[in-house]
Amino acid sequence: MTLYEEELRQKYPQFFEKQICKICGKEFYLKYNRIKTIVLSLKRGKNFFIACCNSHSVKIQQETLGSSLSNSITHQKARKTKELKYGSQTYNNPSKNRQTKIERYGDPNYNNRNKCFDTKQRRYNDKNYNNRMKAHNTMNIKYGDRYTKTNFFKQDVEYKLLNKTQLEKKQIDLKRKETKFNKYNDENYNNISKSKKTKLERYNDENYNNQEKSILTNLKKRGVKYYSQSQEYKDLYKNKEWVEKRNQKHDETLIKNKTYNKPSKPEDKINNQLIQKFGSNDIIRPFRNNLYPFKCDFYIKSLDLYIECHFSQFHQGKHFDINSKQDWIKLLCLELNAVKMIRQKAAQLTINMKI
Repeated sequence: MTLYEEELRQKYPQFFEKQICKICGKEFYLKYNRIKTIVLSLKRGKNFFIACCNSHSVKIQQETLGSSLSNSITHQKARKTKELKYGSQTYNNPSKNRQTKIERYGDPNYNNRNKCFDTKQRRYNDKNYNNRMKAHNTMNIKYGDRYTKTNFFKQDVEYKLLNKTQLEKKQIDLKRKETKFNKYNDENYNNISKSKKTKLERYNDENYNNQEKSILTNLKKRGVKYYSQSQEYKDLYKNKEWVEKRNQKHDETLIKNKTYNKPSKPEDKINNQLIQKFGSNDIIRPFRNNLYPFKCDFYIKSLDLYIECHFSQFHQGKHFDINSKQDWIKLLCLELNAVKMIRQKAAQLTINMKI
């Protein structure tokens, strides 16, 4: 026993005696390190709460101070500690977490799901048991609504987003992709099959979509039935830079996932002829950029040539119409960007191929 411990025993004998948890009634003794923390809090004039475990200590704190204030104090203290120790209020050490899991369980991605399933099966006779009603009632008592709808939650999320650096955001994105790749061998994995199975079990329809709830939410938030009717949506699409980025990202994702619109047989024929003449590395299909801000079917890099194929009167609505104001605006836009347009009939292009 150290001199400091003897001094503590003499000054604060009540902390070395048997304690009773106010939440569960369990009898326990405080650990020496916990006693030192409590004494330090006393000297600094801070609140402290004695319980058998951390979760019960938090409950006592919430009952004493109120849920919102308690959570606010906890989060503020956590942020200050992280900033002092690591220089960032949103610091998270995933490498240390993985290292601990390797040391304890031999697996960096260990998650004790089986124990969770066994406990639920034993207690409720259902391994996927989830008492949502009790959760909603608890949140209503504590916050007056679901926690995610409270101002405190919104402020906390906003604070975290604003205080995250671009590097931290990039690290989170890389970590997300790494986890998906480790678990499912695909960094862009999306469990659509599980989603359909859940919808089928709950609503007897694998493509279930609660359209009525969506309409009510939009009416409440924006005063219109659909988001596309809102002023927010219209303002967003007035931003040309945002629209260009959105279109580019959309095309890249479709090409990457190989979910682009299925090409017609004449397009495939053109594609094969272009590859024979220029090689597969010289052809991009489909393509769009700032100079040619429309989705074209083929782009030949070496010739800087854009090719649009309209083999049917129903393709994109119609062929180029010399009497159409919209078509001439499109042509003018291309000419201003120094893009020369050549209108060639499909039969001539597929037969002669004189490029």
